[in-house]
Amino acid sequence: MARSLASLRVAGAAATAVALAFGLAACSDNSTETTATGNAANSNLTGDPVNVGFIDTLSGTAFADPSQTLVVKMAVDEVNATGGINGRPLNVVVCDTKGSASNGLACARDMVENDKVVALLGGNSSGGIAQVGQNAGVVNWGPMGDDPSDVANPESFIIDTSAVGAGNATYLGAKRFGAKSGAVIGMQGADAFNQQAVDGFKKAGVDNVQLIVAPPVADYTPYLQKVKDSGADVWTILPTSATIGPAISQATQLGITQPLVAFDNAMSNEALEALSQATFPNSLALEKAVSDDVPVWQEYEGQLTKYAPGGKIDNPTDGSVTGNWINTWSFAQEARKISGAVTAASFRDHVNALTAFDSGVQPVMDFTKPGPVPGMPRHFNLWSYPGHAQDGKTVLDDKTPVSWYEGTPVSTWTPEQIKEASGG
Repeated sequence: MARSLASLRVAGAAATAVALAFGLAACSDNSTETTATGNAANSNLTGDPVNVGFIDTLSGTAFADPSQTLVVKMAVDEVNATGGINGRPLNVVVCDTKGSASNGLACARDMVENDKVVALLGGNSSGGIAQVGQNAGVVNWGPMGDDPSDVANPESFIIDTSAVGAGNATYLGAKRFGAKSGAVIGMQGADAFNQQAVDGFKKAGVDNVQLIVAPPVADYTPYLQKVKDSGADVWTILPTSATIGPAISQATQLGITQPLVAFDNAMSNEALEALSQATFPNSLALEKAVSDDVPVWQEYEGQLTKYAPGGKIDNPTDGSVTGNWINTWSFAQEARKISGAVTAASFRDHVNALTAFDSGVQPVMDFTKPGPVPGMPRHFNLWSYPGHAQDGKTVLDDKTPVSWYEGTPVSTWTPEQIKEASGG
């Protein structure tokens, strides 16, 4: 199996310390908190900044994590250090929802009406955000794709596998382990992810699938016990990045031996360490082809070293974290190709005409026609890369992507391959 780069170890710095290290200075109103960054990184940049918006949950919930905002800021700093957007500074306006959907909607309105953002980066289009962007003609570049308003919003460009990754994980893993039955610990309120996981199993010929829906809790033991009692050949789990590590450790404590078939959308460093010590083998569907010989990934690693030395970003290999860095970095590369003023309209026209968008770590995508999945016209990426966790790292097994929707052929793993992907 081909080896990927090492998962970067982190020191677990507190969120406030990390924010200070990056020089984030926030100003707040009664409902949201906004931060403007990146517009003075290069004294040679002139003209009005090119504004982009990033809506994140930085406070108000136990699951708040600044990592995604920090990698967005990191990408903006490097864009400005290397010429900005055709000589103009790139500026990201960050708005904290504080865990409230209504705040998220207020963030979007403020960004569109007052900040005149060229695009909204990442996040999702739920709670009315899709309509705000659509009415203003503002692209949502790289949203999560976990909400109906994401996949149907004509201004959305979903470039990560997102919910489809859950189906790729179960399809890939079931094929690798020759499974005849499966169990899914789904996530309350994440119907798209839960259904994709079930559909991936069924596409692999696994008709006996048990769906166990759980809220985002600290202790998954009751739900893991159901997996163990089910006798399923393989299982998957769809928690948040804050809970997946403890959940995997709890599975080991229960003595679960059935293989875990997962994807790396929320795979934290803690989870990778836990998988490396688990009582069961694992198969991972990776959202990106990340390895030492991939130039875009080399760029990401270099920026981490330059702007976040010493592990100042928690979970830098988490799929959501790397995804939002890709969203920001690829936005800049595409905006630089626009001749003339970079505006919401010119960026929208540019990306709508792309027949071969290439982020460097994902399959090439054609934005001139709807995505192939019925009912998901804005979901352009159906592919994941075969991998597994070993020694606290993600390992890229093959640069040939796999899609459950396309029914990509997958070979059954040999005993030697299973042993390599086993913890303990």
